[in-house]
Amino acid sequence: MLLEPLRRALLRFLRVTQVPPEAPGGEHVEVFRASPRYLTYLLLAWAVKSAFMILVMGGGITAACVAIVLEEHVLWPALVLGGATATFLFLFTFISYATIRLDYEMRWYVLTDRSLRIREGLAHMREVTLTLANVQDIKVSQGPLQRLLDLTDVVVDTAGGGAATAAAAHGSVHGHAGVLRGVEQGSELVAKIRSRVQQRKGTGLGDTDEHVEHVEHAAAGDALIEVLREVRDEARALRSAVG
Repeated sequence: MLLEPLRRALLRFLRVTQVPPEAPGGEHVEVFRASPRYLTYLLLAWAVKSAFMILVMGGGITAACVAIVLEEHVLWPALVLGGATATFLFLFTFISYATIRLDYEMRWYVLTDRSLRIREGLAHMREVTLTLANVQDIKVSQGPLQRLLDLTDVVVDTAGGGAATAAAAHGSVHGHAGVLRGVEQGSELVAKIRSRVQQRKGTGLGDTDEHVEHVEHAAAGDALIEVLREVRDEARALRSAVG
């Protein structure tokens, strides 16, 4: 846990706030965050990477220090090099841990009966608001470690294609898609979002207005075809009479 003064100073320096984003239009507002187990998931990955870096760098610097002492028979260069390396590794480990922790705390999800808003990021804050009436697809992603921790990533796509989903997968938010990372009971959340999407659209995924417009265009096309058929029959009858 970060010391509170350091936390406040870092948030003030980055000009970010821990206050959740303002709810988009709609009723039945639900403000929630990623599961605490998602922080555990992030810290496990951080611990593996940090341990690997410490072993590689620490082992290399230790070997260099031993070589300096054995060849030069001087202790102070080895002490300086070892101390500088240890200080760097400590600061790097502490700062990377703090960044992961604060990045987790800056992640917010806001769901209403009309919209979904996702905010994430620490140094570079990103926020996207998706209108449920425009949602084309809802996907679920879950890796082995996520299954072990009962975590789910829910991908909400309004573009109807893989490009927006792939772009959002790298940063959670995109102009046409968003990812709710590290949520518990993902199937229940998906069911809730689908239910609200269907309420906004009337039936299923897909825009009701676009569906109605498509039906109207189809009906107009059928009427035009019928008129052309009548003109054709009249032309045939006229030609037959003239003949």
